[in-house]
Amino acid sequence: METKIIRKAERKVVSEKRRRFRDTQVPGAGYSFPVTDFDVVELYSNNGNDSARENYLLCLSDPLRYIDEGIVEDYWNISVPALLQCVCSQTLELSSTYTNYCECGREYDFYGGLLDPHTNNCRICREGGDCNAGASQD
Repeated sequence: METKIIRKAERKVVSEKRRRFRDTQVPGAGYSFPVTDFDVVELYSNNGNDSARENYLLCLSDPLRYIDEGIVEDYWNISVPALLQCVCSQTLELSSTYTNYCECGREYDFYGGLLDPHTNNCRICREGGDCNAGASQD
């Protein structure tokens, strides 16, 4: 088996819609709450904490202090790392820009290139072991 890229690295734009309230008494402060695709505020809690619900009700109860800026959509650019299938059949996410380690001992760069086990990039060498152990190129 040879090494192959299963998924290429890519940049994605993700977004999130939130209902935002600005605090008029504390500059730069406020609250925002996630909304569903139907623009309904989501106030669920996975840990039994009702602080989001309490904060939302606080914002609604004092419209002079908390200015409702409505629903806004924020955007972020994210990097989705490539996935590589090692020669040992393990799937490896190439998330490190320096060295990505496979369980079999092979090391790959960010682009999926196998690092030379005889250089300082070899983890086995850095740990004082045999550079040839588990790092043969198939």
